[in-house]
Amino acid sequence: RKDNFMMALVDGPLQKALNVENPLLRRLMGSRALTLTLEWNIRFCIVERMFDDDYKVDARFLASPHMLQQRFLFAGMVNFALSPFIIVFLTIFFSLKNAQRFHADPR
Repeated sequence: RKDNFMMALVDGPLQKALNVENPLLRRLMGSRALTLTLEWNIRFCIVERMFDDDYKVDARFLASPHMLQQRFLFAGMVNFALSPFIIVFLTIFFSLKNAQRFHADPR
């Protein structure tokens, strides 16, 4: 049920919210505006907290928008704190993944 909700969220209102009208940003981001990090954050903040043990919408989730705001704030702070490490990791990963191609064709 959680995966169905996530697919409905991505195909519906989230797709409209992430629609990029700027041609430069569209060219940089490509057709995929939902990154894995954003998907993990949405899953952590909304989907995992929305359902109870019986996979029904938890009444506490609906009654406390302040808790949702705190979860998004926490996820943002964790992302901000880990972003330098993620950038270094992605740079090293990209370099090692494409090292042979760079060596063979140094243009």
